[in-house]
Amino acid sequence: MADRPGDAEKVDILATVEEIRRQVRLHRASRDESSIQNPETVYSRLELARSLEEVRAHQGVSAHWPIVWRTPLQAIFAFFQRLLRLALRWYINPIVEQQNAFNAATERTLQQLAAACGQLQEEISALRREVEALEQTLRQGGSQHGR
Repeated sequence: MADRPGDAEKVDILATVEEIRRQVRLHRASRDESSIQNPETVYSRLELARSLEEVRAHQGVSAHWPIVWRTPLQAIFAFFQRLLRLALRWYINPIVEQQNAFNAATERTLQQLAAACGQLQEEISALRREVEALEQTLRQGGSQHGR
């Protein structure tokens, strides 16, 4: 069977696609390895601090939004809203209190998790320095034995 002119191009395309796949796999492996070596790429204290501030800012829930009006018709409507709010206070306030208690507990938990992440990051850095020192000692010891 004779080779057609297009067959050689198809083989090159398949080889090229396979080479691209191999390079993508290598890149993913090196990216995963670098994130293990440098925890700052995964965990940012600054971003976490900003997120915790946002949680604190939105922690409290209020059952009493201000009722405003500009026209006499809106004033009448606002009066009925206030009456309804007073009538439902017994139902709404316990729900708001539960939500605020949950929000406070969540904020405390997030704060503790952030502190734990900071401690772990410091431990990882200390262990990494220790490993580097041991590797340096091994290299120096290996070069002295080779003489």
